[in-house]
Amino acid sequence: MNYFNPPIVNLGNDTSLCGTDTLLLDVTTPSGSYLWSNNSTLATQTITQAGIYWVDVTVNGCTTRDSITVNYFNPPIVNLGNDTSLCGTDTLLLDVTIPSGSYLWSNNSTLATQTITQAGIYWVDVTVNGCTTRDSIQLFYKSTPIVNLGKDSVLCTGDSIVLDVTTNLGQYLWSNDSISSVQTFFNSDVYWVDVTVDGCSTRDSISIEFLDIPTISFVEDTILCSNETITLNTYNEGAVYIWQDGSTSAQYLVATRGTYYVEVANQCGYASDSVTVEFIDCDCFDNIVNVFTPNGDGVNEVFETYIHCPLESYQFTIFNRWGETIFQSESQNIYWDGRVDGKKSPSGTYFYVIKYTNPYSQNQMVYKGTLTLLR
Repeated sequence: MNYFNPPIVNLGNDTSLCGTDTLLLDVTTPSGSYLWSNNSTLATQTITQAGIYWVDVTVNGCTTRDSITVNYFNPPIVNLGNDTSLCGTDTLLLDVTIPSGSYLWSNNSTLATQTITQAGIYWVDVTVNGCTTRDSIQLFYKSTPIVNLGKDSVLCTGDSIVLDVTTNLGQYLWSNDSISSVQTFFNSDVYWVDVTVDGCSTRDSISIEFLDIPTISFVEDTILCSNETITLNTYNEGAVYIWQDGSTSAQYLVATRGTYYVEVANQCGYASDSVTVEFIDCDCFDNIVNVFTPNGDGVNEVFETYIHCPLESYQFTIFNRWGETIFQSESQNIYWDGRVDGKKSPSGTYFYVIKYTNPYSQNQMVYKGTLTLLR
């Protein structure tokens, strides 16, 4: 009897393949015969799909079986997009984030994203479950057009400004929706234009202000009450000011009598004006003596009011202690002499009410008090 060693068979470790990869299993053995799990009797098998594969190898009647498990994974889908062009300082974000993915870019970065700032060819390898997909993109940069509307400008009303942004092969869009390369402006505003060449745009803007010749609208010479003030306002856009006392504000507070003068100038012209302001006592009513002695000695013979304004309405009434009207006057020049119906009133206390309209404030004024008559 003869003893033979069984053949040595090794299909390798269980393995994983990607996409359309194939695996060649080769168990060629001298004088061997073969039987695979798919009933093939060849010495080799090409694996194209997942599964468990085994083979029996027989030499001299001795058989050895080995098996292998093959897994298949789909390679990741990676798409950097079409080759593209950017303008000026534009950037492009490339993002290939995939769950469980690892990354290797052409610049050796291992991040999932890349921000591109210059022209070139960029590629990335994305690996998931040992399967790698590479994609690449070519990026071009185009120059943006140069647009300069100039510095912000201040002009005079009636003038105009012409803005010309003519550029070779340019397309234009202004803030007023015009598509011409040249614009003429007559009004104050902020104007902008977009100039586009080969898909790349540049915007510039300019502030234009049109000034009027200065004007001054002082009130006519005026009279104020002694406790009042008036503010003279000469504001004009872009102007400078000089008052009679050298002050340079657009406004001037007047609190004392006098003549006030101002000169106003801007780049478009000059104006000047003056106004005279007087102050008077607008209180009209002064304190009155509340005791009078109509005894014929020529001193303090009448009870009179001290109102020094030219009143529009006036009423002076005296009451006795029973509230009866015993004297009334609607003239500032008629006073009570201590008589009622020609008869002398007795000594005692009386009451007065003075009503009038203040000619300056138009307020209705009422003063009440007591007076003493002594004989």
